Amino acid sequence: MSLLIAKNINKKFFLHNKTIDVLEDISLSVNVEESIAIMGKSGSGKSSLLHILGGLDKPCKGEVIFKKNSIYNQNKKYLSNYRNNQIGFIFQSYHLLPDLTVYENIILPSSILNNKNAKSTVSELIDIMDLGCRINHKPHELSGGEKQRVAIARSLVNSPALILADEPTGNLDEDSSKHVLNYLFQAINNYSKSIILVTHSKYVANYCNKKYDLINGMLV
Repeated sequence: MSLLIAKNINKKFFLHNKTIDVLEDISLSVNVEESIAIMGKSGSGKSSLLHILGGLDKPCKGEVIFKKNSIYNQNKKYLSNYRNNQIGFIFQSYHLLPDLTVYENIILPSSILNNKNAKSTVSELIDIMDLGCRINHKPHELSGGEKQRVAIARSLVNSPALILADEPTGNLDEDSSKHVLNYLFQAINNYSKSIILVTHSKYVANYCNKKYDLINGMLV
């Protein structure tokens, strides 16, 4: 069953009186509990595509359909709820708040939704991510791999339907990357989530059951 469908997505940027075509007629279908990797070089448009799928940036043309709703034809409240409830974002640079502890960073998205089950969910995620001895630490006291595990837990705390991961191991060494990917896909499987992961690494892409290349703005 399709969870999300992207149809004929086009994205252009205008820079110094020039038009730069980033995405050209991208179509993509994501099924429930499916894992998809999108590979491409830096600047190929991978992040732009994720932002469009996640409701962060409107395409110049085309539509994103989530559970039969075309998200960019809805109002701002719908889009906000879509981002907060249905999408979990994982970024290359973690985006943790430096003054908050590990526990506080993980539970933060649930405070927006007043999620009454958040505390028990956070406890589960801390166990899955093996962060029990770090819950009172702040980001500057963590390794890169630990920071990304916190970010993964945070992305799952509101039980979204779809995880969007933007180069989740891009700042990590090989050993840390392996550990983070194992934790990530263990969590994805435990919670029966779908994931779209963008990467330049074939090794990382092989964790997913479907793979695409983004070349010259087109999905192959």
